[in-house]
Amino acid sequence: MSLQSSNFHASDGAAYEVWLGRWSSRLATVFLDFVQFPEFGDLLDVGCGTGALTFAMADRWPTRSVIGVDLAAPFIAYAQSRRTGDRPTFEIGDACALKYGDGRFAGVAAHLVFLFIPKPEVALREMRRVTRSGGTVAAVVWDSRGGLVFQRMLWDTAVAIDANARVARDSLFANPVAIPGGLAGLFQATGLEDVETQSLTIRMDYANFEDYWQPFLGGQGPVGAYFANLAPSLNARIKEAVRDAFARAQGPASERLDELVEQGRRESHEVLEFLGRQSTAPDAISERFPGFDTLRLVHASFVEEQRIQLAEMQAHGDMSPAFVRHCVLTERGARVVGIDPLRLGLA
Repeated sequence: MSLQSSNFHASDGAAYEVWLGRWSSRLATVFLDFVQFPEFGDLLDVGCGTGALTFAMADRWPTRSVIGVDLAAPFIAYAQSRRTGDRPTFEIGDACALKYGDGRFAGVAAHLVFLFIPKPEVALREMRRVTRSGGTVAAVVWDSRGGLVFQRMLWDTAVAIDANARVARDSLFANPVAIPGGLAGLFQATGLEDVETQSLTIRMDYANFEDYWQPFLGGQGPVGAYFANLAPSLNARIKEAVRDAFARAQGPASERLDELVEQGRRESHEVLEFLGRQSTAPDAISERFPGFDTLRLVHASFVEEQRIQLAEMQAHGDMSPAFVRHCVLTERGARVVGIDPLRLGLA
């Protein structure tokens, strides 16, 4: 594997699917809603991994030729095993040295791969080369700075225990492509025109802590490589600290995450329903919810959904700015959203 082309540890397609592929499939749908490919012509997915975007393109455009290309043979083999017919096509290939002729494709996309190519500008130039005049080149990366809570919580906790985790963490969160404006800047520097950007959001629904934790140990990507070389005792320490961050909420202690999740959902829905029926006057809220100086929402995916919903309410003038402003993610990995009822309705 060329160091110029990829630094992603990719040895097991099934393990990757459990770790990240299931979320990549969700993102693929949202991504394609944003991308405006020409109506006709072949499509290419560069760095296709286990095929999340490739399959999504083939499903959306069943009469078009769709090709997924990746440098990792195990991922290509896994993607091929998931086909029910002869579509889409999967091929082993190098994003930095695509074998296709100039202008072959109407649309070319890179789905969550640029963070793991040491010289993404080389891959992007290749993507531009194989795209026809008037075609579309598109890419999406994780928002490592402002999002990616499921990894940020893990890495920030690990760094506090093991200084060696910093190298892997910084390779993700300090990557120039991941910073605000980084991807758009890369496109513009490569000479692409009419560059458009948009923030895309998906939910990650984990059944429990083990559903969150175990996929990190599957040996895939930077996190898999990190844990594969970690001493068992250090692994255990990090796991318990991450478990605490995953389940921790201020207030009465509970050893069962499911109970905390249900409590958080119930409280948040009660507040929103109440606000829909009543004035947001602080006295009314305090009277209805005595003792809830802070409502505890402890499930990360639900927290994110709640934050988005509140932002939309504010944007449409349905809620005071203070309501959204005080629904802030805490420093402990977005496990808790604090809603201060005494400040609700205050400008």
